[in-house]
Amino acid sequence: MAELKYITLFLDRQKEFNMLSDEQAGKLIKGIFEYGATGEELASDDLTVNILFSVIKAQLDEVANKYDEKCRKNKEIATNRERKKRDAKSTNVDERADDDNSEHDRSPESTNVNERDFSSTKSTNTKTKTNTKTNTNTKTNNNADALLYGTFHNVTLTQEEHDRLIGDYGRKTVEDYIERVDSYCERTGKTYPNCCLTIMEWLKKDRVEKSDVAKYECMINCFPDIIKTETA
Repeated sequence: MAELKYITLFLDRQKEFNMLSDEQAGKLIKGIFEYGATGEELASDDLTVNILFSVIKAQLDEVANKYDEKCRKNKEIATNRERKKRDAKSTNVDERADDDNSEHDRSPESTNVNERDFSSTKSTNTKTKTNTKTNTNTKTNNNADALLYGTFHNVTLTQEEHDRLIGDYGRKTVEDYIERVDSYCERTGKTYPNCCLTIMEWLKKDRVEKSDVAKYECMINCFPDIIKTETA
């Protein structure tokens, strides 16, 4: 029987206790406590007391056995937990030792080779970035008749394309979209092979339609040039 610091009496035994005399109940209680403390069974001349003691003893033994089983499982769980901790700690120590040995095994020559490779790669990347930046900043124009527009000169338009855009959408609108495309190219590094088409697509996307006002504006702006031509 487990060494419990308590004994468990079930209430379903109250009916039998009430059937005993006070003397019988006293003997039974003393016998139960003695059994719980020392494991010694009650030996009474009273048959009724002995019978009831045997019933209660079976219940006490069942409680003690469950307690023993619970203690055994808890001990097993604790043992497994400690073993896992030790195994994990041992594994970490072995891994650190392997890493240290690997570092010591590296020869100075191997280290120098890796450093040279890294320096060479870094130098190559730097040159590539420099060349890319130079090519990006160099603005070329395959069309000899095209002119550069915008604050950063990223928009190329022929005079005919420029005049046609102004004639369709007005000078103010066209200049605004030229600056938009120019700023976008400068910010992203992107270039457009046909800036006129790009501006028209942006206008279409923003649902800017051609206007008769733009045509009159174009005629008014061109009127002084027409007068000069006729006068000459």
